Amino acid sequence: MRKLATRKSGQPNPVGFTLIELLVVIAIIAILAGMLLPALAKAKDKAQAAIDLSGCKQITLSTHMFTGDNQERLPSPGWGLTGGDCWAYALKTNTTGGTIPDANGDDKSPFSPNSKSLAQLPFFQKGLLGNYLATPKVLFCPKDLAEVTSTKKQEWKGRTVKLTSYTWNGCIIDLGNLAGWQDGFARKVTQFNPMDILFWETAEADPFLFNDTGNQPHEGISQRHKASKYTRGDYTKDFGGQSAIGRLDGSANFIRFREFVEMAGGVGTPGSMPAGFKAMSPKATENNVWIGPAYK
Repeated sequence: MRKLATRKSGQPNPVGFTLIELLVVIAIIAILAGMLLPALAKAKDKAQAAIDLSGCKQITLSTHMFTGDNQERLPSPGWGLTGGDCWAYALKTNTTGGTIPDANGDDKSPFSPNSKSLAQLPFFQKGLLGNYLATPKVLFCPKDLAEVTSTKKQEWKGRTVKLTSYTWNGCIIDLGNLAGWQDGFARKVTQFNPMDILFWETAEADPFLFNDTGNQPHEGISQRHKASKYTRGDYTKDFGGQSAIGRLDGSANFIRFREFVEMAGGVGTPGSMPAGFKAMSPKATENNVWIGPAYK
């Protein structure tokens, strides 16, 4: 026990912390916080990554259930549909006008009260995978949802379709050249390699890429996972980030920006290739983005 100082008069003098002692305590707390916060952030990232992959896995499994019920045909990507059905929403089978409500300008969380995205929910429920997915929540990366209310909310606000964080690979309908794709069907799953990439996280910095739920590979992927000093508006720089993807064999995993760009980044827009990146040929057997009947 600390002894009380005694005045000359013999009366005890109450003792508190000195300014130096307080500063030392504050410095120790700051050091401990500095050591703890990165660990907490890393643990949070791992938890979000696990949820992300779990959702992607559910999408791939529901896709296989769909193909089993439809003569092995994959569900179509959105691809600018104005009157058909796709994997994430339906227009043809809806009776609400044939166009999905525009959610541009809405900054509310998806499907929250009075949000524009809430009006899009019935379109998901009647979509090609709507009967196989229990909830639209699996269509979102948890990090994407966290950014709705962050400093990055302007990009969320500008999205037209607010049903998903992911985009379907347009290669499964030969980038719009497959006859009959407007009816909601793509090529057969058996026409592709098991490791071919079915979908990925959309490059979230460009709201236009969310105008439907299908894109071309060269339009890029998100780098929100494990990126360092991520500048979202720069599509050509490698920040070491990665995106969750779903493959045609039913698996889900992460792919790094460099690996994805090497497979897809130079096709269609060669000028967008980061310096030093060499795109694979669309016919290369190890190219799991562009591989398929139309490119062999």
